[in-house]
Amino acid sequence: MINKEVIYNYDVFISYRHLDDEWSKWLLESLETWKVPKELVKKGFPERIGRVFRDEEELSSSSNLTKSIEKALIQSKYLVVICSKETPKSKWVEAEIKIFKELGRSDRIIVMLIDGEPSESISEELRYIDIDKKIPLNPIIADVRDKENQKETKQKALLQILSCVLACDFKDLIEKEKIREKIILINKITILLCFLIIIIFSIVLIWKHNKVKLSYYNDFVYQYGVPKGIGKLTKKQYHQRASTYIFEHKKGILKRVKRVNSYGILDKNYNISIWIPEIDSKGNIKRIICKDHNNKIVMIKEYSSDLKIITFQNEFNLPFIFNGNSTVRYKAEYNENGYITNELYYKDSWNTPISDKNGFYGKQYEVDESGVITAEYGINSNGNIIPNKEGIYKIKYTYDDNYNLIKEEFTDKNDNLIYIDGYDYGYSYIIRDYDINGNLIKKSYFNENKQRILKDNYKPSYIVYNIDRRGNTTNIINYDENGKLFLDINYEQIQYHTCNMLYDNRGNIIETSFYNLSNNEYLSPISSSKYKMIYDENNNIIEKSYYDKDNNLVNCFNKYSILKMKYDSNYNLIEESYYNTNKEPTVYRNNNYHKIEYEYDNFDNLIEKKYFDIDGKLVVLNKYGNEGYEIKINYDKRGNIIEESYNDQNGKLILNNNKYALKKIEYNEIGLKTEESYYGTNNEAVLFFKQSYYIGKDDYTYHKIEYKYDDLGNNIEISYYDTNDKLIITELEHDSMFINAAKIKYEYSNFNLIKESYYGTNNEPINAYSNLGMIKYEYIDYRAVTNLIKDETIKIKNIIKTSYYDKDEKPILNKYNYHAKYIGKDNDSEINIYCGTNNELVINNEGNIAYSIENTYYDSNNYKVRTLRTFGTNNEPVIYNNHCFKFVTKYFGNYDIAESECYGTNNEPILGRNGYFKYEGIYDDNYNLVSYRLYGTNNQLTLFKNNYARVDYKYDKNNRKILAKYYGTNEKPIMNIWGYASYKITYDSKENAVTNYYDDKGKEIRIID
Repeated sequence: MINKEVIYNYDVFISYRHLDDEWSKWLLESLETWKVPKELVKKGFPERIGRVFRDEEELSSSSNLTKSIEKALIQSKYLVVICSKETPKSKWVEAEIKIFKELGRSDRIIVMLIDGEPSESISEELRYIDIDKKIPLNPIIADVRDKENQKETKQKALLQILSCVLACDFKDLIEKEKIREKIILINKITILLCFLIIIIFSIVLIWKHNKVKLSYYNDFVYQYGVPKGIGKLTKKQYHQRASTYIFEHKKGILKRVKRVNSYGILDKNYNISIWIPEIDSKGNIKRIICKDHNNKIVMIKEYSSDLKIITFQNEFNLPFIFNGNSTVRYKAEYNENGYITNELYYKDSWNTPISDKNGFYGKQYEVDESGVITAEYGINSNGNIIPNKEGIYKIKYTYDDNYNLIKEEFTDKNDNLIYIDGYDYGYSYIIRDYDINGNLIKKSYFNENKQRILKDNYKPSYIVYNIDRRGNTTNIINYDENGKLFLDINYEQIQYHTCNMLYDNRGNIIETSFYNLSNNEYLSPISSSKYKMIYDENNNIIEKSYYDKDNNLVNCFNKYSILKMKYDSNYNLIEESYYNTNKEPTVYRNNNYHKIEYEYDNFDNLIEKKYFDIDGKLVVLNKYGNEGYEIKINYDKRGNIIEESYNDQNGKLILNNNKYALKKIEYNEIGLKTEESYYGTNNEAVLFFKQSYYIGKDDYTYHKIEYKYDDLGNNIEISYYDTNDKLIITELEHDSMFINAAKIKYEYSNFNLIKESYYGTNNEPINAYSNLGMIKYEYIDYRAVTNLIKDETIKIKNIIKTSYYDKDEKPILNKYNYHAKYIGKDNDSEINIYCGTNNELVINNEGNIAYSIENTYYDSNNYKVRTLRTFGTNNEPVIYNNHCFKFVTKYFGNYDIAESECYGTNNEPILGRNGYFKYEGIYDDNYNLVSYRLYGTNNQLTLFKNNYARVDYKYDKNNRKILAKYYGTNEKPIMNIWGYASYKITYDSKENAVTNYYDDKGKEIRIID
């Protein structure tokens, strides 16, 4: 008998055929993992149902249950029978049902119908409680047969079973489960959303980490070799500045620095526009690749592991040499913040010290906490600070809060301001003003007394820049030291008070026009009033054209209207061609070429130049010589020209106008020329030919020149050799004198030349001209000559005194009867003073004067006017060289004379030594002299000493003179003193000129030279 006293160890006993094993497993897992809804738990229901029993052993053919099964049945509250069509055949299941009924638990039997109809899947044992089959059992049936909605069906069946086991209302349980499922769904959605947020946030973080982060700066410094931006800018400021440095970081590592304009276009105004640092895994800099605006590698800076050695290379891993200097690496010293404070120059990988062309073996810097340089010094080979060739000991830099350079000062050893002459200087310090975005709006120059001055005595004292909203300079105005408009002149001989610029949408200047602000009209009667430019996709200029104030094409100073340029794939200039106002091919200036073609080697060195005429034929550079030629050039690794050859169209060497075919050049370790030699068509040594300055004298020549230098880079010796490598006497020009020497030696003080002396073929001191063997130089202030001349308006800053001596260093009078000459020049005036051996005024027998004063100014039509006055030893006006006391010259451009007039000592018009008072020159748009006329003191045409009063010229389309006609005072043809009244010039295919002469009747005549 079964013991009915029981302890329930199981809430559910699962009875099933082992063919229905999958369903039993599902039910077991579902019951054991199901959580009771919290609302029911609060009412006293357990959080989970109890244990569930499921037998996993196969039954034998016997229907007798094992003791363990019987024990489990006795200890189970509920029996769930999994019923299918085959279940009634199972004696094991039948036995389990029977035992459970015998335990009096018929009301706790639940059927889970998985297959078939109830009539065929539910056995007799499940239909009746008693053996006689009189009392029906009517168990609860959990139906899971709906295969289409299996999930919902299984969930409903599970809840039916659970409602019985928990003894709760089935409908209430369904509602509670729905609520819970909704909460679970919400929780799942919430979790999913959180997960998605986490994923998105992670993606964003990863994206941000991997994204190129841009930051904008006014400038940058190097900290431990890595560029560091200074002067932080906003994006808005960047779009309103002419130039900005953009730093690109990725994963916290600097990837690139770009210098761009406000349009984001690489800045082409600088040699380097891109810096690409390569940093190792430890964050140390390895190298920096520097590129230009065409994305072409300019230089590579290689750093040693300790950052102390910085080596410069080009893209071909060859030493990078700048301006021919042999410094290929630096040794750097850093302060505690990682900024360079000392640099030493080396010429090779063995760290051999070398000086630059200033004589500096390195630089020393003072830097602030941000790394900007506040002071700069040059040092010698011992590391001691020395002045440069101009006498500058220290350069001081001052910045505003955003690191704009606002002041640059030159000082001496005692930190006193000093004034430096010269094109690159001409001032003591500069003051710069900027707008709120850091654009330069004003630049001013001052002397050591803190007074405004004209830069280098002939450039504006201060310049005002007007800026548009994109940071472009749209207007430049020049002023003198008194705040008045100043007339400047640019390299194209265009004069202006102000110039205006227009830009395209990439920040390129497409038009520049020049004005006279005093009347707001275009300037330059001698040149163009504006020019326009066209660019390629890389912002390289491909066309530049010149216009007058009415926008008509005109010729520029170099006698063409349009310049066109082409570039190769490496952005090297490969072609230049010139066109006239009709857009037709023309020649450059007075030369006979229309086009130049350039060729480069694999290192982008220019190796060949070819000149072509309008018809595409190879030409020489002037009207002389034999065949046309092309120039080929070779370079050393530093970029210095070491060979220059002249070749015909077949590449064969030919002699040029100086009678050599090949020139070879050698340099020293710091890039200074040490030797220049000349060779013929067979590479044989030849003499360089040059026409003598003396009529009737033999031409002078030499084969080789040698140059020697001191440690500071000063040229201390020049020697001339013949083809046998022996010293040879050659002719040299010096101050209107022509000296003859084989060697010249020079001495210096603080980089200033103080002495030059001459030597013969045996290295002996000689008198190179008459009794001249030596020249000495002194550099003095204008106050040193105030006791000599009586003109208080002359206050030229620096004056050079040149004194002459014989080979034994005894004072002499040179061939012009003076021992010393004082020369001083600034923008407005020039003086020449001649003195004897006792520093007394003497008459210079070349011009019969003791001194001259020359003043230069621009008239109301913007012509340059130069007035020369001459004086005697008693400061009295004298006639210069039997010519005049005052000579007034007006220039068409900077060189061509438009007018000249002669005046006597009482400022009265006089006839000069050539027999006329006034000269008047007329020029065409190509700057060709088309006529000149000579007038007497009555302003009527007068006969020149060469027997004519007027000459007219004509030119061909290549600006070559083809006709000249001479006229008398009656405007009729006249025979000049050479025996003709006109001549015509024609040119053959080789550019040789053929001249035919004619008399005053137009009849051809023969002229014997």
